[in-house]
Amino acid sequence: PKPTLPPLDLIITTVTHNSVLLLWSSLKLLDSSAVEYVVEYRKLGSNEQWETAVDSLKENKFTVLNLEPDTTYVFNVRAVSQDGTTLTQVLKQVSSRTKKKPTVVAVSK
Repeated sequence: PKPTLPPLDLIITTVTHNSVLLLWSSLKLLDSSAVEYVVEYRKLGSNEQWETAVDSLKENKFTVLNLEPDTTYVFNVRAVSQDGTTLTQVLKQVSSRTKKKPTVVAVSK
């Protein structure tokens, strides 16, 4: 398959103590039905392998769940064909720090 244009303008919109919502735009192609997205993440500064949050996404948004509180993560989105071939260059990665875990305060009556 010919390379398609990569996901554009990857942004982070909502951050909680254990999740991050990613949004991106993309150009529609005549045969874009064969294009899916892979969302990957890892801790900032880590030499670990990228974790795959989802590998066959059709939408232009995704919430990465089960993240550790108060930790900075780096996120990457790639366009792939249905056979798994990467169709894009590496997108500029974005990073965000999850919020601290909320404190539960017991109130006595």
